[in-house]
Amino acid sequence: MLNINKQQGGKNGLAPFSKAGLLLAGILTLGMAVGCSDGSESETVAEPAASESVATEPAAEVVEPEEAAEPEAEAATEVEASTDAAAAAPLSAEAGAELYESHCKQCHEKGLLSAPKFGNTTDWAPRIAKGKETLYKHSAEGFKAMPPQAINGVTVEQVHAAVDYMVEQASES
Repeated sequence: MLNINKQQGGKNGLAPFSKAGLLLAGILTLGMAVGCSDGSESETVAEPAASESVATEPAAEVVEPEEAAEPEAEAATEVEASTDAAAAAPLSAEAGAELYESHCKQCHEKGLLSAPKFGNTTDWAPRIAKGKETLYKHSAEGFKAMPPQAINGVTVEQVHAAVDYMVEQASES
């Protein structure tokens, strides 16, 4: 049972706050947390309790013959070379359009959080004047209200392709 304080005129200790106000504040907080998240779930790793034992014995050292290491080294070098080649090659306008549709459109279509509207030359002109390298950096790493876009499986090259796509559309208008 609630203990009612008579000095507050029969209210239950939340005189300055109404139930509706608290509910609204909670909903807004939750909405901001969900709206600003990137859609991924974070993992938490539980640390062992003090009562749990942790193995402290050193692992046995395994020595492999040199012959077995050579094919693995060659395969790793081939993978690195193909990764470097893919990173060096700019992506197509189609890749930029795909990333725009899946990630960028939410803000740039309506101009949310002062984002330049897609295809609007007036909105994009001052940003284009700063140069593509600045646009690339700001979009990949984040700038002011814009969160970093080169995260959660989105590569820097994909972000650059999306910037190129949006700049191209703003320049054609």
